[in-house]
Amino acid sequence: MKSVASVLSYLLHPLYIPTLATWLYLQIASYWFMLTDQGVYIILLVVFLTTFLLPILFIPLFMYFKIINSPEMQERRERLLPLFITFLFFYGGFLFLKSIPLPSFYIGFMLSALIVVALVLLISFWWKISAHLAALGGFTGSLIAFSLRYSSPVEYFIFGAIFLSGLLGTARLIKEAHTLPQVIAGWLIGFAVSLVLVMMY
Repeated sequence: MKSVASVLSYLLHPLYIPTLATWLYLQIASYWFMLTDQGVYIILLVVFLTTFLLPILFIPLFMYFKIINSPEMQERRERLLPLFITFLFFYGGFLFLKSIPLPSFYIGFMLSALIVVALVLLISFWWKISAHLAALGGFTGSLIAFSLRYSSPVEYFIFGAIFLSGLLGTARLIKEAHTLPQVIAGWLIGFAVSLVLVMMY
């Protein structure tokens, strides 16, 4: 069971979620983006670089300098510097995307991702809240907000995100990476921030 939980934790890593969400919104909301094929690739590339690849590339460096003991960062204090670096890259990506005429709901989603990273970082000074569930909670909240704001039929994606949240939460508990309150709190924070910002931005 722990092996399966580990696979799920890697497959649903929080740094994947912005790229996954961006790809999905480019598919289901292409009318609002009004991008050429080249524009789509540029947006995906920027999001992939700033929210996944560049933060991930720092992990070997952190391990080399013994800032972290493993890529999973099991100790709360190990997460602080990686989360701060991640926040900086997210911020850079957000500023770039905000300078482009993109739909307001999507800018709201990326802003919510940035704020959730900041909140996870701040909370991690005292408590090991689940970043995995914060990311999926944010994705779920953004889908619900998008559906309510535009009366868009994305129910299947919402149910899928909730189902994956349950699977991932269970995986994190099986791995003993978090307690149940840490998992629930992570999801609720991501969900609430994303729901509000995507609805109101």
